[in-house]
Amino acid sequence: MSIRQAHSSLYLQGLTLQTVQEAVIAIGFVPKASTQRALTQHTPAEQKALSAFETWLDQQNSGTAAGQQALKVLREAVSTGKVEAGRVAGALLFLEGSAAEQSPESDTLPKLQGNWRLVFSSPAFPPALQYIPVDEFAEIDVAKKTIDLVTDLGPVHTRFLGTFDWRPQGSVMSFGFIGLQLRVFGRVFPFGFRTKRKEYTYFQVTDDIACARSSRGGVILMHQAR
Repeated sequence: MSIRQAHSSLYLQGLTLQTVQEAVIAIGFVPKASTQRALTQHTPAEQKALSAFETWLDQQNSGTAAGQQALKVLREAVSTGKVEAGRVAGALLFLEGSAAEQSPESDTLPKLQGNWRLVFSSPAFPPALQYIPVDEFAEIDVAKKTIDLVTDLGPVHTRFLGTFDWRPQGSVMSFGFIGLQLRVFGRVFPFGFRTKRKEYTYFQVTDDIACARSSRGGVILMHQAR
């Protein structure tokens, strides 16, 4: 059975992954969702990207495990910015699905310490902006529970100041921004405000790659800046 056929078999008789999970929980075989990694229902565009990626995986004869092949695609996207956007999205979605089928990792928060470049976000409109076209970084301080979003636009430099809470079960970061430092030609202008919080659910974190699903839709690829 191919990867795509195995994945599609979970949708027999019109059942979604979420429906299957709820049925299994109802008869008492697994704990409730609070202790399980959420299984995502994909949009039509996401399902198309995932199916195309699984077809591509079936055509590879590298001998490399599927998960490692997906990570290889993401690392190439980070280094070149030239991997087709649909394949990058498919690789992210494949890893997300693989994580949902496995036991949750031990707490991933310590791995997120540092400076992460935002590389790719899906969905995006127009699609050309799926690769983030500016230098944008998430600076995460695990001890202080802060996350700053920093963007360099030549003479203009912005730093959104944020805080976060962390839920180890599911590797969920809930964060929001409480201020902005705007630097223009060396002069800094501070602004105070508060944004509505959102969540990133991390489903893959390595030494150099972090992948998450946003509560506002889509998946995110980040790369550890050295």
